[in-house]
Amino acid sequence: MREHLKTAQEVHDEVLRELHRYTRMIQQERHLGPNAPVLEGISLAIAVIERMKVEEGIKQELADLKKRS
Repeated sequence: MREHLKTAQEVHDEVLRELHRYTRMIQQERHLGPNAPVLEGISLAIAVIERMKVEEGIKQELADLKKRS
């Protein structure tokens, strides 16, 4: 049986879910201490991935418009 290969969208969504989960776990800690830089890094990673998704969506829309023209 053939394995399902994930699309880029599925991978992005999965990574975002995990990053958000880790962010919530860290935020729930009363005392961030040495984890504060980790939280900042996770927040930055989330922002980068979300921007990539927006850029990919724009590229896809442009490609769709070109096909229709």
